[in-house]
Amino acid sequence: MSGLSRLKKICRYASMVMFGAAAVLVVLAIAVSVIGLLSISDASIAAGFYNDWLHLGSDADSVKKASACIQMVLILVLGAFTVTILGMIMSSIHKEHSPFTSINAARMKSMAVTYLIAAFVLTALGILRGMNVSELIFLFLGMLLVTVVSYCLTLMVRYGQLLQEESDMTL
Repeated sequence: MSGLSRLKKICRYASMVMFGAAAVLVVLAIAVSVIGLLSISDASIAAGFYNDWLHLGSDADSVKKASACIQMVLILVLGAFTVTILGMIMSSIHKEHSPFTSINAARMKSMAVTYLIAAFVLTALGILRGMNVSELIFLFLGMLLVTVVSYCLTLMVRYGQLLQEESDMTL
């Protein structure tokens, strides 16, 4: 089995796993949203949700509670977006002649842009939530790291696409 055929086979199954994971993350995001809304009117739900799930103290005000809930939902949605994009790339690798396509490069770039925006939004929500400085730095720099890696992969896929086009024209 050649390297490309092995890659295609692995990407076929990995894309299914990614789409399944995306579905689970979407369900979790919906569940957190519903529980967050229910916690507004039910003190027993609120106590468990904010203390156990979001690790807020009992003295947290409504701004901290709302920002923590929104932050968690956005993180889950971001996770679903990420595994969906990766699943689409893997599915493309499985189906296409070459893994180096402009569509895959665009997908990677959209992931980089999304993480860049999310870095600022999630950090702002973290500030409202009352996260400490080390948590905020870890969150922000981690998101920027994913942004840089995603963009570098975008450039690598574009370069691979150019090399593939040159190779195809040579033959």
